[in-house]
Amino acid sequence: MTVSRLFPQPEKQSQSCGSQRHGCRHAPQAHGRKKIFLIAFELFRSAHQPVVDVGCGVGLLAFYLRERNFLAPISGLDRDGRKITRAQAVARGAYLVKLGRWADCHTPSETGQQLPGLDFAGGFVTRLPTGVVASANITPDPSGISYYDENLFIHAMREGKVGARQLNAAMPWWLYGKMTDDDLKSVFAYLRTLKPIKHRVDNAVPATYCKLCRQQHGLGEGN
Repeated sequence: MTVSRLFPQPEKQSQSCGSQRHGCRHAPQAHGRKKIFLIAFELFRSAHQPVVDVGCGVGLLAFYLRERNFLAPISGLDRDGRKITRAQAVARGAYLVKLGRWADCHTPSETGQQLPGLDFAGGFVTRLPTGVVASANITPDPSGISYYDENLFIHAMREGKVGARQLNAAMPWWLYGKMTDDDLKSVFAYLRTLKPIKHRVDNAVPATYCKLCRQQHGLGEGN
């Protein structure tokens, strides 16, 4: 369970990327309530694997949006009027990605366990009424989103499109798009620091077996 690391006790805040020096702050008066929420969510999730994995990021992001004052807003400047550094933006992005549980939806798993060495490399397979969908590789590898820039990333989250290509409905872009530009920029800054992993995934072509992630998805046989 990662609750204690996501929401450290006040005396441990300096050890987390949620500290003030990284552009984040905790609301002490609501700290206990948020921690209880995540503990309850983890217990529910552990009892309903793998169904909850699909919506875990959506649920936590919705909670974040309702509790927006949990994070101090940023506008390129910190509380003292100094420019936010890239390191601070990356740390904030890491915090938001962990809060939204992006790794759960973008890392392939087998028997409920994430496959080592494929963090954020896509291939998490979800079976929907409309068909089987595999999550995208969001690492900075050419098989992932290396061609994204900050503006394209924000546009994709706001409009649900990358160029003329519509994002799959399984990706809740319409919810992530409600995050602020600064938060999305921080998320993108963090994603650019991920280890590039070659893992081709494409839902536009028939699914084939992938020996890398041991799942069936588009372009699987080419990995």
